[in-house]
Amino acid sequence: LKFKDERDEQLIHKYELQQKKIKETKRFIERFRYKNTKAKQVQSRIKQLEKLETIELPQNESDIKIRFLEPPKSGKVNIELISLVKSYGDNEIFRGVDFVVNRQEKIAFVGPNGAGKTTLAKIIAGNLDYNNGERILGHNTIISYYAQDVADNLQPDIDIIETVDGIAEEKTIGELRSILGAFLFQGDDVFKKVGVLSGGEKSRVALAKILLTKSNFIVLDEPTNHLDISSKKVLQQALINFNGSLILVSHDVDFLLPIVSRVVEIRKGKIQTFSGGIDYYLQKR
Repeated sequence: LKFKDERDEQLIHKYELQQKKIKETKRFIERFRYKNTKAKQVQSRIKQLEKLETIELPQNESDIKIRFLEPPKSGKVNIELISLVKSYGDNEIFRGVDFVVNRQEKIAFVGPNGAGKTTLAKIIAGNLDYNNGERILGHNTIISYYAQDVADNLQPDIDIIETVDGIAEEKTIGELRSILGAFLFQGDDVFKKVGVLSGGEKSRVALAKILLTKSNFIVLDEPTNHLDISSKKVLQQALINFNGSLILVSHDVDFLLPIVSRVVEIRKGKIQTFSGGIDYYLQKR
């Protein structure tokens, strides 16, 4: 993945050289088309152009526009945590945490590694039990959760296109292939069995599935780890346009910057809320 941008640059360079050559050839043809002395050379160049396999530019992220399906409307409050306690044996992670996510809020969870960001995200998503307190799910709240380990839940014996087709029957195969292409699955890659994919590839499939759900509350834990720059921008734009609620656990400030409007810092078992975007948080921390 880290070499993809370099490959794209090389491809663009080759494309430009080929386009220059094509223009020169066409100019020669036009200039000498009606000169008998150049007839053989003209015909030779015409045949060269006909046989030429043109280089195609890599698809630009601005040309790929992916939108989440319009989510069903939830109640005013998506979820509320009251006096939440969570520990692993004698290791207490949280005590007495109160937290509310309102409809269409987009929130970043930030803080040092090991502070409990993923733990809190999993509890909110309903993927992890807690020791005490309350977790109250709001009216008509439908949650989708993504983390790097969620790929373990993918069916290994079906191919990639079947994996996403099963949750988005209203999408055409062409639309599904466009979405998968945005996550670096090109051409016949979409017919690979999930079981033969690497961990990073499985994570990208799981992320593509999230984009096809009809959830109105999405929890994403480090979603950009296996994405190249182009794919990251595609996901970023989709999240900006998403009409539901969102929690993003991420260390990628540039990714979070245009998306979130509230920041929650998690540190030493405590949460502190900053009612503004990433810039506001960085100023106030």
